[in-house]
Amino acid sequence: MNRKHITDEQVSQMPLSGARADLLEEIMATLTLARNPRSTTTTPARPLRKAIGAVGAAAAVAAVITATFVVTNDESTTPDEQVLYPASAIAAAENNPRLALNMAGWKITEVAGFAKTTGYVTYTNGALSLELTWYDASEYASFHEERTIESVEPIQQIEVAGHKAMLVTFRPGEDFEAVLEPVGDSFVGIRAQAAWSGADQFKNVLNHIHAVSVDQWLARMPADVVSPINAVAAIEHGLDGVPLAPGTTLADYERLVGVNQGDSFNNRLAGEVACAWIEAWGEAHDAGDDKAAEAAISALEGAATWPVVKDMGASYFTGSVDWALKDLHAGHLPSKDNDLFGCV
Repeated sequence: MNRKHITDEQVSQMPLSGARADLLEEIMATLTLARNPRSTTTTPARPLRKAIGAVGAAAAVAAVITATFVVTNDESTTPDEQVLYPASAIAAAENNPRLALNMAGWKITEVAGFAKTTGYVTYTNGALSLELTWYDASEYASFHEERTIESVEPIQQIEVAGHKAMLVTFRPGEDFEAVLEPVGDSFVGIRAQAAWSGADQFKNVLNHIHAVSVDQWLARMPADVVSPINAVAAIEHGLDGVPLAPGTTLADYERLVGVNQGDSFNNRLAGEVACAWIEAWGEAHDAGDDKAAEAAISALEGAATWPVVKDMGASYFTGSVDWALKDLHAGHLPSKDNDLFGCV
């Protein structure tokens, strides 16, 4: 894939038609994210479209997006399908194979990760599910050894999307996994779960998995997915009016950029904010700064009012906050059992 840097002047000259207009409007739209973090079936409403002029759109893009962006120039896509991504996101994507399932009846129901080399996408078709998981290439040798031992049938050598792979059987006729050899910084495991009708059915579905460009891969994502295109806007929306721990800004949370369903992104974002406040409490407590320690507790007690928490269902998140607060009120950092965010 070839790519080139895009200047502010070029942004201002973009035609507001086709996918380009959709992109600019998507960036500016207020995100409507899934409210139940445990559900994978609820489809959130798409953001309302806004009519914006070329100059206003360019200014909005410049204001909302703070990273260095590139415009993809993939020969397999039309000019209107080539979109803007942070340079870091493009670099990560180009080092890892982007595979997609193109088969009638199958749809993406879950997606999370991809800030670096790891992540997963789940496809479902009725009672059947197929999970594509990207792992760090450094894990391949041990992963290969484990799967070889776990397979209840002799390993079969197959090909998936032009890559060599091993076919592992966990339960004859029902539960399989195809493990592809590493490409770049990662390798992919494709796990078939639920009662399939034999290995031939699984192999047939594997034949419909193909390598795609970054643009094409992202274009297949559900509407509520937070990706490099709209992550900054999602952060600003989710943390609107939220008190941030001393020394932190909205920009500190841009490291969460990956490709995540709204519920997964919200949970990570809110958890990071909570951890920052827990860390701030610890520093204040060690310094004997009672006022700062009380401010941290007060911020955490108000978690139910954070937009990002409301979007995913306050009770789901605030229950975890309450466990941490028990220890903070007792005068010490959360114990391992009460640190449900993995902060300490």
